[in-house]
Amino acid sequence: MVAKDKVRVDGDVASFQEPTRSGNIASRSFCAECGTAIYSEPAKSAGAKMVKLSVLDDAPWDTVKAAFWTSEKPAWFSLPADLKQFATQP
Repeated sequence: MVAKDKVRVDGDVASFQEPTRSGNIASRSFCAECGTAIYSEPAKSAGAKMVKLSVLDDAPWDTVKAAFWTSEKPAWFSLPADLKQFATQP
């Protein structure tokens, strides 16, 4: 989760809104050219974006504080053992 003003995306972004499992609404943004998920904006987290680590050139493990939805990560992907992890959305 990153402050909105700290996120820069190069290229065209498309978005759609959908209900979350909790019943809230989230905006999902993706690359308009290839469809890769870039970030989400939960309605209740105004001012923040949940950036998908897969879109970063290099994961900044020294600044990442937690990983969400680890229950849905690929089996081959490993996270640092000392990273706070949540199976779903806390």
